[in-house]
Amino acid sequence: MAPTDLINYEWDVVGFSDSDFGGDKETRISVAGFIVHFKGLPISWRSKGQKSVALSSSEAEYVALSEAAKEIKFIYQILISIGFKVKLPIIFHVDNLGTIFMSENVQCRKELNMLTFDIGLCKSLF
Repeated sequence: MAPTDLINYEWDVVGFSDSDFGGDKETRISVAGFIVHFKGLPISWRSKGQKSVALSSSEAEYVALSEAAKEIKFIYQILISIGFKVKLPIIFHVDNLGTIFMSENVQCRKELNMLTFDIGLCKSLF
């Protein structure tokens, strides 16, 4: 690929997120993590305990998804600012059907008051 082709090429950014539900047996705090790939290579990752106790595995997974979405937004802005074209939509891989449903269902988003900000953030990023 010629150097001029690199500027015009649309690059893939892919996010993966996961969480365990109540992984810490003493505090019941879930541990969430994500990894972001750019052109198939990992460029950002994090794993840490969540700030609050999740009431379901879907909620724990959704918090992990929202953290991944914030990181991907940051990476997207950096890549655009240095001249890369990023292929949209950016794909997130999540392994929890409840989380996928929450992120896609408008009625569900209205009923989840404590997650409203994070859900809105994930839907409005791109």
